[in-house]
Amino acid sequence: LTTGTYPLDRELVVRSDRVRIVGESLATILRATTAGQTLIRFSGSHGGVENMALQGGPDGVTALRIEPATDYNGKQTAHQNYNRFSNLLISGCRDAITLQAGPTVDGQGDSGCWYNVLDTIVIIYCARGIWLKSPVSGRGSSVNRNQFYSVRIGQFVNTGIQIDAGDTNSLIGCSFEGISHGNSPSETPTAIVIH
Repeated sequence: LTTGTYPLDRELVVRSDRVRIVGESLATILRATTAGQTLIRFSGSHGGVENMALQGGPDGVTALRIEPATDYNGKQTAHQNYNRFSNLLISGCRDAITLQAGPTVDGQGDSGCWYNVLDTIVIIYCARGIWLKSPVSGRGSSVNRNQFYSVRIGQFVNTGIQIDAGDTNSLIGCSFEGISHGNSPSETPTAIVIH
């Protein structure tokens, strides 16, 4: 995507593997226009999103969901693995980035949200920076083995990272500055919340 502002009135969904959405620079801006919307739902593997800004504005916007598609029925495994999300500026959202694995499916095994790399990301003016959610339907493998490098979360943020489920995720060179805003989702603004 070339430099410019791209208003979105519905979520951009990536369902297939090996898809990358690449901006020309941080001056490539995807902007929400509808309350409660998601800008990008990434439901594939071996792809990613790079070099752009994701902006909220209306209430309840989520910038990037690394999760199964909205019409996922839980009857087959869902995988969001080995993706790279790099050089992003995320602002003005309820949730900047959420990660969630699908459930374990009988006869097929675990769904996965594993081995994703998130690096060089700045998150500002968001209620929650990163949310590692419990698996779909609350059963199965959690958000595991993801790597977060040089992620800066702060400047009017309430909750830096919320971990509801998951293990062996690595946070390297991440910083939390300006975690000082509001009372939701954490009653007291908090850098890292582990449930």
